[in-house]
Amino acid sequence: GTTRGDVPCCGYSAGFGAVFKLRTDGTGFKLLHEFVGGASDGAEPEASLTLDGVGNLYGTTTRGGPSDAGTVYTIKMDGNGFQLLHSFADGATDGIDPVASLTLDGAGNLYGTTAVGGSSNGGTVFTLRTDGTGFRLLHSFAGGEGDGRWPSAELLLDESGDLYGTTLAGGQPIVHTALGDTYDGAGTVFRVRTDGTDFQLLRAFPVDANDAAGPLSSLISNGSGTLYGTTSSGGSPANAGTVFSISTDGSFFQILYTFVGFTNDGGIPSAVISDGSGFLYGTTEVG
Repeated sequence: GTTRGDVPCCGYSAGFGAVFKLRTDGTGFKLLHEFVGGASDGAEPEASLTLDGVGNLYGTTTRGGPSDAGTVYTIKMDGNGFQLLHSFADGATDGIDPVASLTLDGAGNLYGTTAVGGSSNGGTVFTLRTDGTGFRLLHSFAGGEGDGRWPSAELLLDESGDLYGTTLAGGQPIVHTALGDTYDGAGTVFRVRTDGTDFQLLRAFPVDANDAAGPLSSLISNGSGTLYGTTSSGGSPANAGTVFSISTDGSFFQILYTFVGFTNDGGIPSAVISDGSGFLYGTTEVG
């Protein structure tokens, strides 16, 4: 697991975060790496780790590297072999602020997102190999109608080479006529091939009190053409978030549950997991 660094608190400095391990019975806790920031290290990891089949862990940090724009790193399960695989540099051909976990395929390729950066500074989908070579942007988000903005979740990879993800904003811009402001949509569900082709919005969430809005978390699949996810807001009457399903071609969308955020209910849900027998499990930040 990882711990995220934060501002100094309570008479001590919280540092820049760490990678740790412990046994499932709670024993054997050990810090594998303590981030120090700067040009040669990461800082403030927010995402969970990705494990391959030979004892290597892969992760992201939201800061650190020469441009302090975040990193992709690898470390062995015993704490040895720490290495920065990529340091983000912002700009049109790179991203900034990777807040999500990485997705690994069977051929040694990693896939991820950055919340901002890219050609329109709306975030990116990127790939690189597990040895750090071959970094490439697969998509730069532009926001507005027809595209998302600010991806913050891990990507889902299926067997046919399609990546599925969410963006917090973008999709269906709406003009607030009373104020004269334009809002960049309520978020999207998207699909893109692992080679960067065939980008498609499966759903652009409308700015509507009765609909879902603001997906922050990753998607899961039932393996039969249906995706499940959550939104951080939306849903009448409390605007406290939803659980939804959508077909992998975008043809069918359904809100499964609307949170009310008060006693006996939650609000701002996390990603869900499935037990394979028809139940979804998750947590909420409030409520």
